[in-house]
Amino acid sequence: MANGRAYRIRSYRSKNEPGIHITVWEAARATSAAPTFFDPLQVGNMTTLRDGSLRNNNPVMEAMDEIESEFGATDSDIACLVSIGTGVSKTEFFRDDLKSVAKACAKIATETEETEETFRRVYAALGKPLHERYFRFEVDQGLQEMGMEEWKKMSQVFDVTTTYLNSGPRKEAMGRCAALFQVVSAAEGEEPEPE
Repeated sequence: MANGRAYRIRSYRSKNEPGIHITVWEAARATSAAPTFFDPLQVGNMTTLRDGSLRNNNPVMEAMDEIESEFGATDSDIACLVSIGTGVSKTEFFRDDLKSVAKACAKIATETEETEETFRRVYAALGKPLHERYFRFEVDQGLQEMGMEEWKKMSQVFDVTTTYLNSGPRKEAMGRCAALFQVVSAAEGEEPEPE
């Protein structure tokens, strides 16, 4: 986020917006600048970047707008759209004196789910086929007790994520998603990797 609005960091030149020169580490730092852990990142003289999750924790609508405005593509041009969440975490990992921050985190989690539901509803109501090719993966159980600062627990994150992806509905969705990627690879003349 920059100046209160979503800022899209691109690896290509935009036809519609001026870009900023930003290094890979700055892009990574800017997109993970959770306000309770990091100060906003100053890039150049003018641009201050903050974590986009304050407004767009699930940026699927931003992605669709980018696809349409930059490339003139429509939903029928998209073979597969994947949105990967960071997992549902508990909202109380902040101290009691920071209850307003905890409430903000709860609002972010709710916004993420509402964005997905709205996206699916809108595209289904319009009779657009993208809802069959949109996948949202976000671990919903097992990360609630883990705060963002607990990076040493990666093996636990791996185990919980593996369990989530191997659950019935998610495993089936992963299979459909992988099949779409194989179709795209075959159409582009690439050999699919063996499983």
